[in-house]
Amino acid sequence: MFHFFKILLDVNLSKLVIFIIKNFLIKKQKRTVLENKQINILFLTIEKFRKDHELLSKDNRINSLTISEVWLNIFFKIYYGKEKIERVMRKSYSVNPPSFYLRKREKYHLFLDKVIKSLIKEYKLDFIVSADVRYYSNVDWGMVAEKNNIKWIVFHRENLYACKEIYEKVKKRHMYWKNFPGSKIFVHNKLTKNMFLESSFIRDKKKIKVIGCKRMDNLYKKIKDNNFSTTRDSVTLFSFRPKCTRFPESVFDETHKKVVLFAIENPKINVVIKPKIEIIKKTDWYDSFFKCLKGISVDLKSIKNLSISPFADPHELIMRSLFTVGLNSSVVLESAITGIPVIIPYFNEMRTRKYKNKIYFRDYLDCFDTPKSSDEFMKIMYLRLKKRNISKKIQNRRVEIFENYMGKFDGLNTERYISELSLLKI
Repeated sequence: MFHFFKILLDVNLSKLVIFIIKNFLIKKQKRTVLENKQINILFLTIEKFRKDHELLSKDNRINSLTISEVWLNIFFKIYYGKEKIERVMRKSYSVNPPSFYLRKREKYHLFLDKVIKSLIKEYKLDFIVSADVRYYSNVDWGMVAEKNNIKWIVFHRENLYACKEIYEKVKKRHMYWKNFPGSKIFVHNKLTKNMFLESSFIRDKKKIKVIGCKRMDNLYKKIKDNNFSTTRDSVTLFSFRPKCTRFPESVFDETHKKVVLFAIENPKINVVIKPKIEIIKKTDWYDSFFKCLKGISVDLKSIKNLSISPFADPHELIMRSLFTVGLNSSVVLESAITGIPVIIPYFNEMRTRKYKNKIYFRDYLDCFDTPKSSDEFMKIMYLRLKKRNISKKIQNRRVEIFENYMGKFDGLNTERYISELSLLKI
């Protein structure tokens, strides 16, 4: 498709390309138009929204259009060519990008100006929305939208800067990027807001607002409705990266090995291992998983109660679980807020100065079970089969840490987003 669109644009058939974009590449939500009450949004790189877009779209005040990252990347590469993402981002957000880049940008913006004007005419767009400031193929769409008085908003998906190392690394990255040219960034917590302001990527405080995480509204509703599984017969390991500089590889190996052994020893309990889809795509997760089991000589096919489920809904798994296991992930907080035991494999090899600033939620580790070794990890799993109550004091601290990172846990985050969009539309 890259060559198809490039040929059309090279022979000045931009009107045909715009027709294709408008009628085939952009997906329309089927709903009755509500005239002035409706907020019309084009969601860019729709794959990255983690169901946030779906939650908004269920409300009849929102009319949504979506376009895939695939198409945005194709048009970006037609005009800019191939370049390393970090270099692209620095130029995209630079106040004074190099002249050769400006020449490419000018051509691309002339094309996008026609696209945006066509979309405004047909769909009466109010906003163009991205899921993160890091998606390079979104930046030009946002800039051209702003030139046409259509606000570019970011519902920032990455907000879990829950250790010093991550916070400083991300702040440094945004310092290089210089300036955000959109209208508003909505973030989940004050920490993320501070990071953007300290980096000077956001220079006007009015451009950023802490508003919470929309997808937590569904979890709130499930807890409020007491929608826990009646059987509660599962244990879930929310897997993590097998190889990274953040933690020793042995942590991955021993955690997964013990969970598999636990499944073998407890055939009546469903044991689920859920790696993130992104982890599977970007790492050799399966190779590392099978490698760590070689020492115990198990036939995974014979373990009927064990499943590897990358596509499972995390909240559904949590609601069925007796306890969960996780490391440096939001699912640790999501599990904790439901009141079940949560185990963080904080083994001795991580309890050194080298990893001190790499462990998430360091000031709240008393809210979780934190075994020092794989043997202690196994003992705690067995303990939590019998003793699953969490004290009121610890649960209150869990609510505190959850709201520090995920926003208010009251089921109203989606409504807050819609209210903010309504105000911005005026």
